[in-house]
Amino acid sequence: MQRGLKPRKSCQTAVLRTTGEWWKNRQVDSSAPRRPGAPSPRDHPTPLEFRAPVPATGTIDESPFVTLMWDRLDPSAGAIHYQVYVSIDSEQVASYTVPPLARPSQSYYLPRASWQKGTTYFWSVIAFNHSTDEQLASPVWRFQILPEDTPIDSVTVLPSQWGFYNPLRMTNDCMNDRVVCAPDRNAAIGWNFGSLGSGFRLAGVKLRMSSVLVDGSTVSPTVWSASGPWSACAISNPAPPSPGPDGMLASGVAPDRYQLEFSSDALTAHVEASIRGTGFYGYLLRSGSPITYITTPGAASLRLYYYREPQTSSNLRVADADEGSR
Repeated sequence: MQRGLKPRKSCQTAVLRTTGEWWKNRQVDSSAPRRPGAPSPRDHPTPLEFRAPVPATGTIDESPFVTLMWDRLDPSAGAIHYQVYVSIDSEQVASYTVPPLARPSQSYYLPRASWQKGTTYFWSVIAFNHSTDEQLASPVWRFQILPEDTPIDSVTVLPSQWGFYNPLRMTNDCMNDRVVCAPDRNAAIGWNFGSLGSGFRLAGVKLRMSSVLVDGSTVSPTVWSASGPWSACAISNPAPPSPGPDGMLASGVAPDRYQLEFSSDALTAHVEASIRGTGFYGYLLRSGSPITYITTPGAASLRLYYYREPQTSSNLRVADADEGSR
């Protein structure tokens, strides 16, 4: 059964209260990441509670890389951060006897490691306004990860845009046959995932980049999240784009001298969040020394390993109201 939350006694900030002017008049930030089809936060009055968590409470057969999302409070109200509590024990979440999993300033938690398959998780969020010394807690929500035996398939997706800023010529180089990555160059690559659908659940990803004479041990190639929308032919230095809040997502390994591969749980979670929602913006390519990536058709690709839909459902399922309240 869902319940209201109480702050832990060890908290140094004020006792939970929702009667202050900030909470009474709070707005939800419409620029924050949200799932496709969700109503705009500006389209309805804002209640004194969190709404529309992702995953929806009671969701079953959920992805092991699902990103947790919630209403973002208007940053104009002051300095805000969140604490995210997650456990397989609902009482630990409701009583805050489990340590916070994360303390983000953004309104989502992107997992750096996968959730355990076949497991039910309970979670909650507390928002802290440091300007007014107020707190607001969500209900306890829950979701269940898909089972171990869920079948996996794969598909390859080609990038939709790429480019880099050339500091020698002080120009942008975009959508050509190569991207030059170096400490003094801002390089980025992005995908259009619009055709894949919001129910896509990933088991893993592998980003492959063809390159010229790579020694991965000295080049130190990495992939980072981008902080906001960008256009390949408007890349500059140091921005746009700039590194996003999720930071470095994967380091590259060189299976041979002409190829680099990037794969990690964090990259998988970020790609899935990009497919299933909005507010995620592609990738920065960085390296410790110059490297030239080849971007002719097929030379750069993203392999997506995804779970097939359960036979009993055409999409993610949500437990009925009675079951979801237990």
